[in-house]
Amino acid sequence: MLKYSRIALFIILSLLLSTSELFSQSKSYPLNLSLWYPISINQSDEDIAYINLPILYGRIGTVKGINLGLGVSSCKNDIHGLQINGLMSWVGGRFSGLSLTGGVNAHGNTVKGVEAAALANFVEGDIYGLQFVGAYNFVLGDLYGAQWSALINVTGGNAGYFQFGNANMVGETFTGLQVATIFNYIGDKVYGVQNAAVNIAGELHGLQLGGGNVVGDSKGVQAGIVNIAKVQEGVQIGVVNIAGKQEGVPIGIINIAGNGDYNWITYLSNFSTFNTGIKMSANNFFSMVDIGGRHIDSDNKESGTLGCHWGYNFVLNNIITLSPDLGYVQIVEEKEDLEPGNEHKIQFALQGRLIGEYSLTKFLKIIAGIGYSYHYDIYEYDTFEKGKFIFLGGISLF
Repeated sequence: MLKYSRIALFIILSLLLSTSELFSQSKSYPLNLSLWYPISINQSDEDIAYINLPILYGRIGTVKGINLGLGVSSCKNDIHGLQINGLMSWVGGRFSGLSLTGGVNAHGNTVKGVEAAALANFVEGDIYGLQFVGAYNFVLGDLYGAQWSALINVTGGNAGYFQFGNANMVGETFTGLQVATIFNYIGDKVYGVQNAAVNIAGELHGLQLGGGNVVGDSKGVQAGIVNIAKVQEGVQIGVVNIAGKQEGVPIGIINIAGNGDYNWITYLSNFSTFNTGIKMSANNFFSMVDIGGRHIDSDNKESGTLGCHWGYNFVLNNIITLSPDLGYVQIVEEKEDLEPGNEHKIQFALQGRLIGEYSLTKFLKIIAGIGYSYHYDIYEYDTFEKGKFIFLGGISLF
């Protein structure tokens, strides 16, 4: 008897559970209309609608088609299709399609498609597609597509392939093109191009192009006014190049490296009488900046020169080094106009030189060189050009 009672109780409980599950199943509506939930056709946030119209505030489970409202729309699960809202939309599950909102788009999971908002787009998962916003794009996961913002784009994970805004930030690796007016930031590696006033990255495998470029390890190209790298294994092109360890090619006026050498150069030449400056060398590449007194081809005894040269040190042995270089020399002097209204604009020279160094001691070297200088004297209506061979000799200290 006890055995049969247990069987009956099991059957009753099974029927009750089945009935409960049946009642809890979501309902499907071809058309759902909500004024202010629960003043709505649907009475559960598990329901499904193919056309959902949340006028002021609506809550639904899933939308498979169109979600169109004036105020706030909340979808617990997924939306597949077209979504247009006046103020804000929230999708807890996956979204695929096109989402347009006058205020804020918010997603708790993956987005596949296009979303645009006047104020902000928030995605807690990944996005595969496009984000357009007037102020702020934020993706907690990965982005594969494009972000455009009038203010700032932020991606917490990996990102590709385009970011455009006043500022762009990626927490991990970025592959593609970042363009900003103020700054770009990548927390880990960049495979592609950063273009902004300031570019920052953990590791560069591509191009940084901007006013200031900062990277941890550079295996690409930094091109800007100021370039900074912890370890530089690529190319730096700028006015000032700074590297903790220079193992690549620095091309600039001032090259500073933790593993570099710095020499005080003083020499005489038949281009400008007395010259002194500094030679900055790293990884055998060097730049030289010097000032000179009395440009010899000038009638003005108070003329002067300001030159910068860039070249490479061929170390033949511990005593002799040959250093070819190319350079620009600004000539500073006053001249009378050739005729009234014909103003004097600029004087400069382009030079190529070969300088030899002979080490007398660790701190003292004798230098001598030969080269060719092509002189440009530019006025309002006239330009004078002439070239000549130049010779120099002097010493290098330290």
